[in-house]
Amino acid sequence: MRLARAGAVAAALSIAVPPLASARAEPPPAASAATWVAGRQAADGGFFGASQPADATAEAVAALATVAAPAAQRAIGRALEHLRRAGPARASRPAYAGRIVMGLVAARQNPRAFGGVDYVARIEAGYNAAAGSYETGVYADALAILGLLAAGRPVPSNAVTYLRANQCSDGGFAHDPGCVPRAETDTTSMVLCALAGMGAPPGDLIVSRAREWLRAARVDGGGWPHFPGGRVNANSTGLAVSALECVGERDEASRRALQSLQTASGGIRYDAGGSDANEYATVQAIPALAGSGYPVRVAPATATQTAGSSTGSPASSPASSPGSAGSHRGSLSGSLSGASGSSGSDRGSPPGSLPGGTRPAEESDKSDKSDSSASRESSRAAAAGEAGPHPAALALGTAFAAAAAAFAGARIAAALRRRRTG
Repeated sequence: MRLARAGAVAAALSIAVPPLASARAEPPPAASAATWVAGRQAADGGFFGASQPADATAEAVAALATVAAPAAQRAIGRALEHLRRAGPARASRPAYAGRIVMGLVAARQNPRAFGGVDYVARIEAGYNAAAGSYETGVYADALAILGLLAAGRPVPSNAVTYLRANQCSDGGFAHDPGCVPRAETDTTSMVLCALAGMGAPPGDLIVSRAREWLRAARVDGGGWPHFPGGRVNANSTGLAVSALECVGERDEASRRALQSLQTASGGIRYDAGGSDANEYATVQAIPALAGSGYPVRVAPATATQTAGSSTGSPASSPASSPGSAGSHRGSLSGSLSGASGSSGSDRGSPPGSLPGGTRPAEESDKSDKSDSSASRESSRAAAAGEAGPHPAALALGTAFAAAAAAFAGARIAAALRRRRTG
């Protein structure tokens, strides 16, 4: 009886200690990833390193804008200063200008008058009416169209003719015209969002075939490789999940696949074979984790977030900001259905995350590369405010638990001695 009583006392004392380490709620995956990215911002306000172009920073801004994490919102303000300085020189191509426009609109800035530059005009100036294209590459062309959609500008119907002519026979889209080298996830995803934003209904042939191609390229259990049959990676999975959001579908299994690549610091690994988080993989995963298509749907403004700047008025309010399919759709006339392009060769090509094959240094070969940069996760987590419970609270809880265990142990030992001698 005494032994049972002692055990009951020990059990009671053990549950009296609150689990301090789990008392702090973990942030949602998108917010945690955005906080990690914000912690890696360069001193000049850019992302991916000082040598990377301004439109890459604009893509990071658009991703950060999908969450309301304070660190992310502060990073956006610093990134805008970087874009004000570096954006004009970089926006020499419609694709680059398109990415900058998407970032500016997501940050509630006016892309027609930011730092004295009209970035929308730079996209429109590159339009080739005879070809129906803004760029020489299909992925790059989609970026230019998405920039116009973000700004609420109409897109000529002939732009769809160009996309339709370059649809591969299997329904997907390749990085370059003529289905070269072959259909891949990244370009198919961005074109699908562009088509949805231009008003193409989900049942239209060009849309339905691209959507079915994405579904077929998805691996069992969720996630996408760059090319069908390859290794699942976070960049392609993030873009594909966002593309399905653009056509009104949510792929929870693939969102979970992205979360499985998230490190304790919040960053996302490029693939399951990597150990360190990758900046660009994380940037392209954030909109998908936040449930956003392209152009991104921004998070509601917070009380501490400033919408305007000295360089231009906000482009939109949260209610009218770009996001899922249907928002900021440009005018479009004519049928979207038609014959697809020819199947391409099987040679390799630059992955489609940046126009013309230009990629952040960590991601120069997305088709078979995981992040090899040195791990700085613990210091970044601390800098971004991801520390756990206060050390004093942990020490107090530990000391109390130790005292309780010692007291219970003494009672149990005494009961055993009495039982042996009794």
